[in-house]
Amino acid sequence: MASDNTNDNAQLGSNKIPNQRKREITSGGLTVEEGIRMGVRAREDIFQKAQENPELWYFDPKTSRYKKRPEPLPDFSVEQQANPIKPTPIAQRKREIPSGGLTVEEGMSMGIRARSDIFQKVQENPELWYFDPKTSRYKKRPEPLPDFSLGGEQRAIPCFLEGTLVVTTTHGLVPIELLTLGMKVPAFDEFRQAMVDKPITELLRHKTTRLVNVTTDRETIYATTRHRFWVENKKKWVAAKELKPGMLLRTVTGGVSKIKMVVVQDVLEQNTYNLTVADCHTFFVGKYGVLVHNEDTRNGKVYIGRDPQGNIIYVGQTKQDILNRQKNHHANAIKKPEIYGYKKDMKLELIIDGLTDDEMHYHERRVFEQLTAQGIKLRYEQEPMGYAGINELIQKYC
Repeated sequence: MASDNTNDNAQLGSNKIPNQRKREITSGGLTVEEGIRMGVRAREDIFQKAQENPELWYFDPKTSRYKKRPEPLPDFSVEQQANPIKPTPIAQRKREIPSGGLTVEEGMSMGIRARSDIFQKVQENPELWYFDPKTSRYKKRPEPLPDFSLGGEQRAIPCFLEGTLVVTTTHGLVPIELLTLGMKVPAFDEFRQAMVDKPITELLRHKTTRLVNVTTDRETIYATTRHRFWVENKKKWVAAKELKPGMLLRTVTGGVSKIKMVVVQDVLEQNTYNLTVADCHTFFVGKYGVLVHNEDTRNGKVYIGRDPQGNIIYVGQTKQDILNRQKNHHANAIKKPEIYGYKKDMKLELIIDGLTDDEMHYHERRVFEQLTAQGIKLRYEQEPMGYAGINELIQKYC
């Protein structure tokens, strides 16, 4: 898929655009001075503006008109944009005191001490402990519960941190948040095994509280845990969190960048971005352009099932049409009534669509946990995971 040349020194930043950008004349156009020399005038007010600010205007010989030069593109110079905004490591999430509990300070003010080793820990980290007046003991505050909101980090898809540079065909290196629809990027066509230029068809914005710092021998790229990179010496796509030192990432110029270090870290909530590229679903990121894949298979669904009385009795996931999935459930109820009889008249209701496999697995369990926490009894084959299980799931998929 690529050469194994590790001496790929051509930094893509050579395509940078100067900081003080003048407006360029459109192809085929002439300067205002050249138009005037040809004896071509315009409507008085337009001609006056063109003469006063010739650097903002040009003469179009095809239409014999003076026109405004197009706005310059944003400043994509490497000096200003080469390094993305570094994420701020998250402070320890605040642990809340259970209902009826008191702060450590309040317990101490009541003159209540604890076993010496416990009391020392309490004094050193009062934000992690509380005083329970019912038992007259100091106890650890419970772990913060995971956020089950759809808009949180758990809903995130593979993305890159704001400020990440993307290689474009005509504009050099562009921060991912400044890309526009239709802008062309070099992509790798896996079927033709060739480089092609393809337009951006979709721009996506999300949030995350977990990032992977992928440090190569040249730069550090910040990605969400599941964004896939092409690993040349493994000849396969590998999720960011699975990358290892020594792996070789393919670059846009045909060489490779060697991974030196991979760090997964929790961060304060950050804006993240992704894009969809027509046909190939690949593009290149970073100053030296390493090959990455945007996940385009998003046909996963999460649904609930209701009994004839309208009660929710089931949560499931599928890539099928909901009606076909419902028919499958009904067929199972007939085949094995002793196990699936409750599905006989179950009606399905779509609640989340357009998910990747990872998102689909996560949200099925998230919805299940939400409903059971509300006291809804589900006819489900799996036992509740509890918060520890959900946190493990978040670690795996988010």
